[in-house]
Amino acid sequence: MMHHSQYVEQLIDNGHLKLTKKLNDMLTYHDSCYLGRYNAVYDAPREVIADTGINIMEMARSREKGFCCGGGGAQVWFESHQPNPVNEIRLEEAMGTGADTIGTACPFCTIMLSSAAQSKGVSEQVAVKDFALLVAEALE
Repeated sequence: MMHHSQYVEQLIDNGHLKLTKKLNDMLTYHDSCYLGRYNAVYDAPREVIADTGINIMEMARSREKGFCCGGGGAQVWFESHQPNPVNEIRLEEAMGTGADTIGTACPFCTIMLSSAAQSKGVSEQVAVKDFALLVAEALE
């Protein structure tokens, strides 16, 4: 079994998928717990995203040293009453890179980081996009 980011990478490498539109976003990529630390998939999403023309700006805590957004800890199902929710901490780390887009390949991470952006009132400053959406935008 493989993750869809690995499959898309294979399709591009084999010439079966062509990313025709270049994107100009400044993006930081959030490694999800399951795809990253549990399955060691770090390069495929980044390589495909780079193929779109997006400039990737790494967070200090990325890849093997990535920091959970809270979704993997089931926080997606709870309303947080903590003074510093983990998803807001991760959002601040992402925004600290200067990126205008946060990319991830996990639906729970997308929810958690989008929720943090709404809570912090920065949804207009930073977009949270799933890997598949970034690929789709480069196909249009």
